[in-house]
Amino acid sequence: MILTTRAFPVDRTWSGREFNLFLSKAAERALKETEAQVLTGQYVQDKKTTLEQYIKHWFYEIHVPTIKPNTVNGYRFNIDNHIIPVLGQIPLGKLQRTDIQKLYNSLLSEKNLSVATVLYVHRVLRKALREAVLNDLLVKNPCDGIKLPQKKKYQAKVLDAEQIKQLLRAAIGSNCELEVLLVITLGLRWREVLGLWFGDFDFEEKTVKVCQQVTTVHDGDYLSEHPGAVA
Repeated sequence: MILTTRAFPVDRTWSGREFNLFLSKAAERALKETEAQVLTGQYVQDKKTTLEQYIKHWFYEIHVPTIKPNTVNGYRFNIDNHIIPVLGQIPLGKLQRTDIQKLYNSLLSEKNLSVATVLYVHRVLRKALREAVLNDLLVKNPCDGIKLPQKKKYQAKVLDAEQIKQLLRAAIGSNCELEVLLVITLGLRWREVLGLWFGDFDFEEKTVKVCQQVTTVHDGDYLSEHPGAVA
């Protein structure tokens, strides 16, 4: 009678010596397979946890307390809309570099997302998987060696004097007239403008203290502290 132990056939007619030899060869083969998995970064002790389960735990339990509220929004959006729908059901230990490369290529070619967005997705996934390596859940980070798209160098476009006049004229009487005026005259970001209080203005010294900014978070607006500056 032939029995099967995992992928190895066992013959009950074997003698004790033959059976011991079989076990020795089976153990040697299993050891070589494990060594190959370790070398290729495929071996993990936990083979059931999916990427979705891991990355949600990493994000909410480990990473969220360490980042700013507006950064939380960006991470959550990329995880929920780009990473989990494509890679979420893959067991963490079986996630391959090719799986990640296909995701990035798809985001560029099929969803027509910008290079900046794809690089953002990569930063989130790489950071999450780096933590998995540090916690011995992975031997190596499958994000390493990914071919990333090249981001074009940003060139800011500055309004000329005539364009500024047109913008100011268009803003007159609107509900954002004051904000537009402050953005143009002080060179502030819109989050900084919305974070200004009346007490931040010193009319005698003709200065403005930028101490905070308004940040949109998952459950509403959040007023966060901002490094002090004088405009």
